[in-house]
Amino acid sequence: MFLVAAVVAVGLALALGGKLSNLARVEVRGLPYIVASLGVRLAGVLLTGKVLPSVALCTGIHVISYGLLLYGLYLNFSIPEFRLIALGSFLNFLVIVVNGGRMPVLPQAIDPVDPSNAVLFSNMSLTHQIINESTRLVFLCDIFKFSFLQRTPKAFSPGDAIMVAGLVPFIVRSMKGRFSSPGPHGTMDD
Repeated sequence: MFLVAAVVAVGLALALGGKLSNLARVEVRGLPYIVASLGVRLAGVLLTGKVLPSVALCTGIHVISYGLLLYGLYLNFSIPEFRLIALGSFLNFLVIVVNGGRMPVLPQAIDPVDPSNAVLFSNMSLTHQIINESTRLVFLCDIFKFSFLQRTPKAFSPGDAIMVAGLVPFIVRSMKGRFSSPGPHGTMDD
């Protein structure tokens, strides 16, 4: 979903006269923290099926990943869109922590044709589990389906939607050159 949103944002920015070169000039503080958080998350995905999920392991992966991400985003709070991305990230982190370290998801959002495939996936996944009667904060879980420009639908949460609502304008404003000369926090002009 984030890749599709980024591609749409780039296309929109280009249509509005933006330039990719402007995006490359934006100073994002703490970028290594943000990249490292994605690396930790990717490790969790790659370990799926190779290691049995446990509350400690799954929670540890998410605490490290979201800790790095939220710190990297915090370093850029002078950019309004980063505050929105941080809010969505925090909501995802919250629902993951209160549900034993994995994001609860509706089986129909993973595999609408055969939801039993989703149950099999969730039994091995270090990042996701199926929503059940003991799931807490269900309204913040992966309860929506996204299938635009994708072969198979992807599940997403309200937190993901909030992050996209920050990502798209950030890319558009960046490509349109709406940033001032890089300041200590990569400030943005309105």
